[in-house]
Order: sequence, then structure tokens, then C-alpha cells
Amino acid sequence: MVESDTSESSKGSGQEQPRREKEGEDFRVMMIIYIEPRCQSVSKAAVGDTIVAIDGKVVNTWEDLDAAMRQPTTKASVTFRRRAFSICQCKGTTVETLTIKNDPKVMRAIQLYSVRLVVNNFDDDNDEESELLGLQVAYDAKERLQISRTNQDSLAAVHLHSSDIIREVDGHAVSSKTMLTYWIMEGIEKRGYACLSVEAAVDSDEDEGEDMPEDVVEIARRQLQVHRSLSSQSAPPMRPILRKSGNSSAEGQRSIQICDSTVEIPIASDFDAKSLKRVKKGQH
Repeated sequence: MVESDTSESSKGSGQEQPRREKEGEDFRVMMIIYIEPRCQSVSKAAVGDTIVAIDGKVVNTWEDLDAAMRQPTTKASVTFRRRAFSICQCKGTTVETLTIKNDPKVMRAIQLYSVRLVVNNFDDDNDEESELLGLQVAYDAKERLQISRTNQDSLAAVHLHSSDIIREVDGHAVSSKTMLTYWIMEGIEKRGYACLSVEAAVDSDEDEGEDMPEDVVEIARRQLQVHRSLSSQSAPPMRPILRKSGNSSAEGQRSIQICDSTVEIPIASDFDAKSLKRVKKGQH
């Protein structure tokens, strides 16, 4: 069960429906069946979650929920029983070696981690479970299962990211979409969870920076330092600059005035031009 603080408006953002978890049970649960977009309950509650208590008081009937919402307060502590949640564990970083014909070996760092997708109250509705997971995969150049997209606010979007590679599901190696779906659904149906072994490239977010020449990257880095050093406490010395005024005389002549309120920020490439390398057109 997860406790989260939500405002009074967020308690009315979702619609709840009392439902028995199993036949023969005497108690009822308040299940969330809908959450309005862009409301305060987004990312705090999900469809299928059940409300257990509000401010420590157990909620079993509509009367209990209505009485809790009529309390004169702007905030309330709501205890949920999650229908689905995700747990991530990092296994460390290793090195992958890529061997290409007639080319030297290429080594890159990859991060290994496992993601456990837990789904409670499985009701054999495959379409509903697929929508809940929100996972879409495709084959990469090496015929591996690569995550192409995770639906917004879905269970897979919590820890899985695009371009990640799925290696195993519950210890079973997967190389096709059919087997991936089979092992995930079997784990959720029998045990209530499925554990994915995933690998991600460590330098995937630095591809754009690596394509730029080193001298350009160095100048850009120093220029960022100049901008970050500017603050109201330590302002750089102000330099006068010539600026034309917008007023014109009757004869159409423009006057020039000295403006002392303008600040010049030095550009690194202006005073450090020797560090730039000469390259041919079209080459970097």
C-alpha cells in the first residue's frame, strides 16, 4: 500500500466504484475507474487502484467516501492499494565488444538493470493488460528486441526507455515479440509479476556531442562558463557602446548617442581564434 498526499480537488478527480475482489468476501473496495487528464491525481493514482483509507480512516462504502470528502480541509492523506507498480534494480555497468568485418573492434559501455512489473487482480483480459503495460518493441539491426516506445503514464514508462534492449523475461532469453508477450503474460497470470533483464547504452545521450569537433566543444564549454558566472552580485564591468537613437531630425539626419547601460559579453571564439582548427569544406 502506498500513501500519498493529495488535495481535496484531487480526491474528486477520479471516479471510484465499489467492487468485491473475490466472491464470498464481505468487504467492498473503492476502485478507481477513471482519472481526468491534467488533474492532480495524475502520476499519483492509476486506474485499477483501490482506496483503502483516507486520513487513517478505512473506506469501504460510498457513505465513508462521501463523509471523508466533506471534511473541512484542503489536504488529505489517501492510502492506495496499487493494482500495478514497477521496481527497478541496477546490476552494474559492463563493456560490449562489436566486431565488424574489415574494421577494428568497437567497445562501448552498457548498463544492465532489471525491471519487475507487478500487476495485481489479473482478470484474463489481454487487451486491458497490454494497455496497462504500454510497451512497444521493434527489432534493431542485430535482430534484438528494442523498445521503440512506452505509452505515457503506463507501467512500462516508469523505468523503461526507448532504445533499451530486452534480453530476458523471468530468466528466459527472448528474441521475438511473440515469446516476449508469452513470458510476460505467463508471469503476470501465475505469479502476478514479470521480471525483465534490460540493457541500455551508457553514452546514448552523448551522441550529438560526440559528433562535434573538439575545439568547438571546448569553446562552447568556456562560453557557458562565462554566462553562468554572470549574476546580480558579480556583474562584469560595463563597457560603453555606440548605438543609434530612434529619433530623427527634420532633415532626416540621425544622431548618435553614447549608451552606458549596455553590457557586452565576450565571445570565446573572438579572443581565442587560434584554437580553431582549419578544416576543408564539408569535413569536421
